[in-house]
Amino acid sequence: MTIGFPSSSGLYLPTSGGKVKQHQHRYSQDQQGNGRWIDYTIKYSPSNWEPSAGVAGSYDIRASTSKTKHKGYIGQYVYVPTSKNGKINIKITYGHRRIAGTPSVSVYPAGLSITPTTATDTRSYALTLSY
Repeated sequence: MTIGFPSSSGLYLPTSGGKVKQHQHRYSQDQQGNGRWIDYTIKYSPSNWEPSAGVAGSYDIRASTSKTKHKGYIGQYVYVPTSKNGKINIKITYGHRRIAGTPSVSVYPAGLSITPTTATDTRSYALTLSY
């Protein structure tokens, strides 16, 4: 999951000791779909970041059943120089990697093989920030 903003906005990320600070991303799962959420990942540093561009948080989605619910969260403080104001668009992107297999059967010598394939599905959400 990523949060990105245009470099022209003048927003900047808080840093200390060579790391981006004031960040959190988390992944939780409700295994039975009954409202009992379990946090599996809580991290306070982004998985990736770029100056004047944004931050990313990554986590693996755990195995589940048809009753299982999943939720994720990403948060990042950004700072604005006091001389700046305006509006910008912020893009939040969620990506999910799928792994599938294609079985094949040969006649001689008899055998079965499965060839794995991967694909990444992404969805974006846009918002406007006034500062």
